[in-house]
Amino acid sequence: MFKKKMNFWQMVNLNFGFLGIQFGWALQMANMSGIYKFLGADVSNMGYLWLAAPLSGMLIQPILGHFSDRTWTRIGRRKPYILGGAIISTIALILMPNAPSVWFAAALLWLLDGSINVAMQPYRALVADVAPDEQHTKCYSIQTGLVGIGATFASALPWLFIHVFGLQSSATDTSMVPLTLRLSFYVGASVFLLANLWTIFSSKEYPPEPLTTVKEKIQKFSFTKSFSKEFFADLKSFIQIPKIMRQVSYVQFFSWLGMFCVFLYYGIGVAQNIFGLPSGAQVENNPTYHRMLEDGIALGGLCSGIYTFVSIIYAGFLPSIAKLLTRKGSHILSLSLGAIGLIFSNHVHSQMGLFICMIGLGAAWASIVTIPYAILAGSMPKEKMGLYMGLLNITICVPEIIAALTLGAIVKIFFADHAMQIIQLGGIFMICAALLTILVQDKKE
Repeated sequence: MFKKKMNFWQMVNLNFGFLGIQFGWALQMANMSGIYKFLGADVSNMGYLWLAAPLSGMLIQPILGHFSDRTWTRIGRRKPYILGGAIISTIALILMPNAPSVWFAAALLWLLDGSINVAMQPYRALVADVAPDEQHTKCYSIQTGLVGIGATFASALPWLFIHVFGLQSSATDTSMVPLTLRLSFYVGASVFLLANLWTIFSSKEYPPEPLTTVKEKIQKFSFTKSFSKEFFADLKSFIQIPKIMRQVSYVQFFSWLGMFCVFLYYGIGVAQNIFGLPSGAQVENNPTYHRMLEDGIALGGLCSGIYTFVSIIYAGFLPSIAKLLTRKGSHILSLSLGAIGLIFSNHVHSQMGLFICMIGLGAAWASIVTIPYAILAGSMPKEKMGLYMGLLNITICVPEIIAALTLGAIVKIFFADHAMQIIQLGGIFMICAALLTILVQDKKE
């Protein structure tokens, strides 16, 4: 189907909901380990408590891809899923900082991460559905910029509440999630819902084939018993995926393994390295340790805000860098800068040193969420775009499962609960991703 070329603001409208999705996602990634720690969890158990995220992603994303490929409603093909995911995510974000126990928070993480996946997975396919092939790189770069804006403000919110608005837990309030985190999640819930409503009402979606054919597919899909046969045939696509998708999947595996080291342990590592929180310390009923952890989580969030802000700037230059170095070359450069930033984070003990390290990570982050999708968007069969994007996102879930099951034991046995050592390990994983990028055969180059 012919796709009309989009202007800049149309691409912004199409991608604006991703700002809200990433606002909620960044709050989760930057603060969940801190919430668990405030509720009494041990550092070595953090990974197990995060298992909800990858397992829900692996179950939900391919199924959603299959369903959304066969959906057509009055508001579109992908939008119903985006809307439903946004509503449930909003509720989960409001409930999360009020969790009374570690296991209640872990159960809410299942709900939150699952609903974020419901909104996010069809979004990737939505861009590929609507944008012409020649605008994929630019469209995904705009998406990365909006992701950066949302994640920057979301990550920095706890720090802003402390240092700009003067809000911090009282000395007697040591058994609850701090006020700064609770307010941050309430703001995140509002932004998540409103940003997605903006995209739903401001952008037009159309099927990538004649509407009559889509209706025939919907009728067949809905009123026959062929679902199981169709769906499992689609799952076989995971084994029979195109060669370039397999190559990119290897790169994504190690890229996200490195990023999950950051998501799981960075805030706690900052509390230990910068504010002196003892390894293995329990913060419940200890005002001093409680304040150290609150300050560490807030500064860790600010660092996350810095690298996502850098990603906004870097994303604007990515098309030019890709044109100069090829998409592969730009990805190798970006991942290498990220690896340097993570490795050196373990060796600095000042806030300014951490800020400098985040510059490299920002370059890597911009490329991780842009270049692989741009490479694949023009290479996948259009009628199965949702399925393949969902299968690609499994390369995010699998490394998170591995991280959840292994990093806790590693940090306890080898690093004596010193969380920043895991961040350095993440840098090594990014080096592996950069080396594997050399093997990717981009058909556009």
